[in-house]
Amino acid sequence: MKFKSKGALFGLDARVALAIFGVLSIITGTALYKSFQEASVTAILAEMNNINKAFTNYLIDTGTYPKISPDANGSNGGLKIEELITSSMKNWDGPYISLTDNWSDTDGILEHPTYNNITAYSKADMLWSSPFSSSTKCLLTSDTCFIYICYNGITENMKKLLDIKIDGTTSAQAGNFRYSASVGCKKGINYDKNLAPSS
Repeated sequence: MKFKSKGALFGLDARVALAIFGVLSIITGTALYKSFQEASVTAILAEMNNINKAFTNYLIDTGTYPKISPDANGSNGGLKIEELITSSMKNWDGPYISLTDNWSDTDGILEHPTYNNITAYSKADMLWSSPFSSSTKCLLTSDTCFIYICYNGITENMKKLLDIKIDGTTSAQAGNFRYSASVGCKKGINYDKNLAPSS
């Protein structure tokens, strides 16, 4: 008696085809994930650059920077970033950015549709591990100061990808991109230390 192996051969072909399809799916999925990550990094970086341009335009129009926040944020060098949206400053010609402020109009915090919020700090040009530290805020005695634009609520992986994209390395405390906890901050324009507090 002879058995025909036609069905078994078809089953083998189907398994090979499924295995190939599975491998291609993994490769495609990985490529899509990397593309999504790259797009997210590019989007945050573009927003940070736009906010930095907004600070520049504010400075050009008004001749000064947004004031230090009168809330607790100000003790760390926090700026009233809300002034980029609305302000009573002479020659103000904004809004300079298209974000919203559903928080207090003096706390130095703007809402973000994807991440928790955005803040900005005047910081001395030195190593620092957190924008929330008062020991690194810009003072009248500081050598050089910059405005740092900070996003709260970005993942650890995203912070590292941003650091590699901006600085070419993952050094959390130095460079043009710094991060701690869930906050990532990009260095922006110079901040005039003569406008900073003495202590």
